[in-house]
Amino acid sequence: MRGRQLAGAEALESYMATFKTYYFYEDSYYRYPLYDPDFLFGTTVYKKGAWVLHMLRHLGTDDDFFAMLREYVEDDSDGLVTTEELISVAEGYYGGRGSLDDFFEQWVYMAGYPEYEVMLWNEETSDGWLCHVQLSQVQDYSDDITPEVFSTPVDLELATAGGAVAVVFDNDRRVDEQAFSVPSAVTGLNFDPDGWLLYKLLNSDAPVVVFTAAPGEDGVLVAWSIAVPYTHLRA
Repeated sequence: MRGRQLAGAEALESYMATFKTYYFYEDSYYRYPLYDPDFLFGTTVYKKGAWVLHMLRHLGTDDDFFAMLREYVEDDSDGLVTTEELISVAEGYYGGRGSLDDFFEQWVYMAGYPEYEVMLWNEETSDGWLCHVQLSQVQDYSDDITPEVFSTPVDLELATAGGAVAVVFDNDRRVDEQAFSVPSAVTGLNFDPDGWLLYKLLNSDAPVVVFTAAPGEDGVLVAWSIAVPYTHLRA
């Protein structure tokens, strides 16, 4: 957090990307939950722990986040603090009792992170353009400690001829599709553009499909074509 204050958002993003790399390396051969960890001094505790706070920050405002941290520390300034106490304090700033159950269950009490495959296609309708985005979570959850689905908002930036369109995909299913109104056909996708989510993106070269549906004498005429790969996609 201090990296953002001292050197700006780009420095923080770079700092967190380094943490992600360290965590992914350990997780590739030894996966365990952040809570009651198998290895107290592992990168899961320190690097993923930092990512959990980073993602929690993005769920609300900076003012609420830093006020929550101050209250959490000050309440037990002379003793030990616990995860349960953090949750209790955080709920006061993030929607009340139970509002963070899913967040802490999947990121702290369970293990791993979401692995995504993404598809998108454009639909030209009589009311304008729609961009359909399909997110598939493909992480292996057979170990019983990795969630089948991580319920989390995903920031997306859709590239169009008229400029970028920022949207939020509220993902809560293994395979999930949502449509977004755009001024023209989308030609590229920037996934998590500001680096707020801990994840892996497994496909970065799938094509963008242009799908056109228009009324005709014999019903609805449907045409489709391949536009361009995700030339602007960044993971």
